[in-house]
Amino acid sequence: MTICEASPLLLPGADATLRRHLLRYDQTYDQTFWEVHVRLNSHGAATKADLSALIFWKHIQNAPWMVRLLTTPDTEVRAATANAFLPDLSDAQRLDALSGLPGFRSRVAMSAVISAAFDPTRFGVYDKLAHSVWSDVASSECSCAFEQMPEYFEHLRMASQELSEGGEVWTPRMVDMALFKLSGG
Repeated sequence: MTICEASPLLLPGADATLRRHLLRYDQTYDQTFWEVHVRLNSHGAATKADLSALIFWKHIQNAPWMVRLLTTPDTEVRAATANAFLPDLSDAQRLDALSGLPGFRSRVAMSAVISAAFDPTRFGVYDKLAHSVWSDVASSECSCAFEQMPEYFEHLRMASQELSEGGEVWTPRMVDMALFKLSGG
């Protein structure tokens, strides 16, 4: 079934134009795409992680740092994250190790996400909505502004320890999840 009657389809010279522009395409950008491609074909299905990676890859125009991250070689990403995941580092040292990656310089949202994914028993995800309701559950004696992620992480740890005193196990990640829902998120 032919849908288009155009023959030939491409204008004269279009082949050279397309070849020239394909050569300008940064192949590093597609590392995420091809990694998901391999996973889809080896598993015969997609996971939510696969879909999330593709959504991120497709919608990188939302923030310039996303483009920079996708054009950073995977070897650099792996090296920075491996350094951040070394044992016995302080929170600040972990954040320093990540800060060279695009999107991690501010040492806030993305740094908290990867830290929480690395170890949800020690870290939580930072979210402005969750942060906005902290005063609804914390003592008025706590007037901390959480200007640094290590301070935020430590408060989540303190809250999770207090919540675990009754025998129920709470993690910093669970505390941030509850705060997020409390905020209406």
